[in-house]
Amino acid sequence: MRLKPLLPAFLLMIGMLGAQTRTITGQVTVAGTGETLPGAQLIIKDTFLGTTTDADGVYNLEAPEAEFDLLVTFVGYKTSEQTVATGVTSLNFALETDVLRSEEVVVTGIASSVKRRNLAHSVASISSADLLPAPAQTLESALSGKFPGITVRQNTGAPGGGMSVNLRGVSTIQGATQPLYVVDGVIINNAANQSGIDLISLAAGAGSSNPQGQPTNRVADINPQDIETIEVLKGASAAAIYGSKAANGVIIITTKRGKPGAIQFKVSQRTGTTSILKKMGHWTYKTYDEALAQFGATLADEGLNSAGSWANVDIDYEDLLYGEVGVLSETNISAGGGTSRTRFYVGATIKNDQGIVKNTGYSKYSGQLNLDHRFSDRATLSLSTNLTRTESDRGITGNDNSGSTFGIALAFTPSFVDIRADADGNYPDHPNNSSNPLHTRDVLVNNEVVFRSIGSFNFKYNILKGTGMGLDFIAQGGADFYSQENQVYSPPELQIERNSDTPGNTTYATVANLNSNLYLSLAHRLNMGGMNLSTTAGVQWETADLNQVTVSGTNVVPTQTNVDQAVNILVLHDVTKQQDRGFFIQEEINIGDMIYLTGALRGDRSSVLGNTDDFFTYPKASASFRLSELPFWAPLAGISDEFKVRVAWGKTGNLPGPADKYTALLTSNIDGLLGQVTSSRQGDPDILPETTTEIEYGFDASLLGGFASLEVTLFNQTITDLLLFADKPASSGFTSEVINGGVMTAKG
Repeated sequence: MRLKPLLPAFLLMIGMLGAQTRTITGQVTVAGTGETLPGAQLIIKDTFLGTTTDADGVYNLEAPEAEFDLLVTFVGYKTSEQTVATGVTSLNFALETDVLRSEEVVVTGIASSVKRRNLAHSVASISSADLLPAPAQTLESALSGKFPGITVRQNTGAPGGGMSVNLRGVSTIQGATQPLYVVDGVIINNAANQSGIDLISLAAGAGSSNPQGQPTNRVADINPQDIETIEVLKGASAAAIYGSKAANGVIIITTKRGKPGAIQFKVSQRTGTTSILKKMGHWTYKTYDEALAQFGATLADEGLNSAGSWANVDIDYEDLLYGEVGVLSETNISAGGGTSRTRFYVGATIKNDQGIVKNTGYSKYSGQLNLDHRFSDRATLSLSTNLTRTESDRGITGNDNSGSTFGIALAFTPSFVDIRADADGNYPDHPNNSSNPLHTRDVLVNNEVVFRSIGSFNFKYNILKGTGMGLDFIAQGGADFYSQENQVYSPPELQIERNSDTPGNTTYATVANLNSNLYLSLAHRLNMGGMNLSTTAGVQWETADLNQVTVSGTNVVPTQTNVDQAVNILVLHDVTKQQDRGFFIQEEINIGDMIYLTGALRGDRSSVLGNTDDFFTYPKASASFRLSELPFWAPLAGISDEFKVRVAWGKTGNLPGPADKYTALLTSNIDGLLGQVTSSRQGDPDILPETTTEIEYGFDASLLGGFASLEVTLFNQTITDLLLFADKPASSGFTSEVINGGVMTAKG
């Protein structure tokens, strides 16, 4: 495609203002099947004049009498362009499926988007069909393996257990490592709140920034069945528009919405089972001397000092503990439809998963309601609401220092020692470990219940609409609220409890979290014939409010689970309040649909930083060039019909923790009186965010007429002002301090 001179475009715009118009009608269908496409967009090329198809795929377009080019677009299909000659009043379109999604519209900013074929940085896009070709327990597990540059690690095999997601590796040491999640315009909370199980396992837990009890990060509450598309901004060059929270990438989630037409009902039922895939196996002792060499003292203490007491005993504890066959069930019901003016989508999911360990399981009840209404040709409003209830029973897994978790206890259980319950249901003590894992499995409670609601809105008003210019006001925002309740109960009858000074532990933890954000933006579009300019600018307000209380009691009355039935009570209370403010401006230039340039600047300030009035800026710039549009590429079109080179540069940030700038005061018993002492870690009142600077370059190609696609991306990241906990001399009164220090690089 060659660049068109600007004069003909201006003449067309002027002519349309004064010339007579005609009404063109027709229908948009799918090539080959004839299926109608309601909601397809028709735009007169080089203008902002157009219309959409109705529920039957039919359109009516007011157009100039003079000849013009008409573009037809629909998500998932290739754009169709036809010349409409003078006098034509009826024209139909048949769109071809866009298998490689080159025509797909990708989000490039908070209020802007671009077609993938012009995109200047690497962005992964996943549709609902690609996301869930098979059942997935959580959103993160559904993302695993879907695109390059993502690492998904499962923290625990327990149903509903937590996962960690990294994009392009780890870019911090002490800062947040998870990507930023945005659902229908709402920045959601993805905290991993501790349950209190670490108070039993004695692993790093309560009050630790690195809990070993494997808590679930809260993005697991999002129902994959409600998702329409996911866009993943993997690097700083793509995510810079999100500023100080985007150093680990951004995952933008859009939920399903109704389409014009008759109401469509969908019902699906999935049922399956889960079981251990492969056992590690265990050592079988063939002679008494062999067992005595390893367990001599234990065998003698337990009276197992003769070959007859364990001969022919070979118990497969791996099968006893992990040998359950769990039933999986998922029911999905949805309905969607509406008119060209009002559309709706409603969905519900009921999910129940049993674990491979007895008394473990996960359940989810989720509902989604999305509404879209067009008040006029200028004003539209979209509303999204989601309600979710999840419940998990996870047992006790992960690391420990008390020998109480399943895996640790199993490692010290030889196959000839019988720790199974007798006929009366009584469990013997484990002769070689501090706990009996079978007894723990049957009576220990580790339960979590979460209620979550996410609501958002997007209001768009067209202030100015002309043949070559448009100006929109966009207000979008919403809130994410969840409450989490955890109950951990280790009854006094357990071996690990009976052998302690305070037998019996019961813990109750609650978390209430509210995140809210609001964006006010202006989006200006200018069409200059062969050049399109898009400018977006806006401001953002965001707040986060988390309140967590953990109450733990020891020496609890037998058969009682309430915390007030314990002799010794420990209370931990954590309150986090954070306010962030930001602004952004972005300019995008499309020259002849061949060269695409982007420049943007984001500024953020936050209450967690040392100076709450300073704005930290995060710029970005990128360019792409479609070489396949140049004449010299014609001989290569049979091999690659689309070839684009691109380069992008940008900066993002990673905020410190809310308490990093403070030196905490801890409660202490001073001569029998309640007092306070300073923490051993000194805060930094001038704390700064980490800064990630990235340059990315590569190329994209469509091969053999769309038979395959190829994407090659190289990136180089430099992270400065790393958040570190540095050692201090004891003479200072502290053992460590929070600092910004060090530089880290990442290449890939």
